[in-house]
Amino acid sequence: MATAVTAPAGSSRAMTGRGPSSGRRQPPLGRFLGSRARAWVAAALLLSPFLRLPLPGSVSPPAEDPNREELERNLQIARWMAVYDRVAWGTTDLLVKEPKETLAKVGPVWFCMEKGGSWYAVYGRYLSNAYEIALCYRQVSKDGFEKVKPPDFPDKDRFARAISLTLPEIQDTTRRTTVRFNYYVRREQDRIAIYYLPAFQTDGKLAFGIQHTFVVDATGGKLVSHERHGHILVGAIPYKERTLTFEMTDCVVPTPQAIFAMMSYRDAFADILTHCRDAYFGMAMRDGQLACVRTPAPPPDPSSVVPGIPAPAISKPPRP
Repeated sequence: MATAVTAPAGSSRAMTGRGPSSGRRQPPLGRFLGSRARAWVAAALLLSPFLRLPLPGSVSPPAEDPNREELERNLQIARWMAVYDRVAWGTTDLLVKEPKETLAKVGPVWFCMEKGGSWYAVYGRYLSNAYEIALCYRQVSKDGFEKVKPPDFPDKDRFARAISLTLPEIQDTTRRTTVRFNYYVRREQDRIAIYYLPAFQTDGKLAFGIQHTFVVDATGGKLVSHERHGHILVGAIPYKERTLTFEMTDCVVPTPQAIFAMMSYRDAFADILTHCRDAYFGMAMRDGQLACVRTPAPPPDPSSVVPGIPAPAISKPPRP
């Protein structure tokens, strides 16, 4: 069932979870079912054991959709997020096993990136306007990773700078609500984009209702734009008899974060849909691949409409 985040940060009634500043990544649902939540290092999210992964390749939404290009773009970003997520999840599993002396060199800023056809995750600290890598892992198979000497990453300082610039806005929400967010960073043409969304919390609830997308200039030091969708944070307990709906009526199509969440967590519920301005959207197989498509509205479920905590208003661009 869905439950509201109705208590202030620090209250025993508030949703639990450690924020991005904790340096721990939020685990997916599977780790909560039948076992106690474990500690994480860093701040983003990874694929759950029940994730229905899309097959490789591009899947276009129905041709009749007037917003086909935007929906296709968001779907492709969500696919990229799923790959990023797998690398983040697998490497944080290894990170927690490192000695304390090594972990002391790891701060809240870390990220994944692709180089030469391989995915890497780097952990370290952003100090004196530069990123010092303490640990680097490379993906060697779907769920296999090895610790390696970090290759040259031209974007590492810029990515770290962009995360450091935008993270305070998210940490403020976490302090107010205890809800943790995960982030995904990448270069988009001559700019850097950081996608934030709430994840499964350490109490087993899926948090949803607010998403952030920051665009930063190529240096990582100047905020270009900040979009926030949603104003209420809600926690939902996994329940196979209920369809979960993300309310995003300020959007014409689901955001990349919403599509990623629908792909990743729909097996924890009867289904997950996104309610946009003029239509509902869900995930469905098209030509043997998973796509985001328009779908009928779900039956009314008054019990799923619950109050939550309004998010703080967007502040001035955060300082580095």
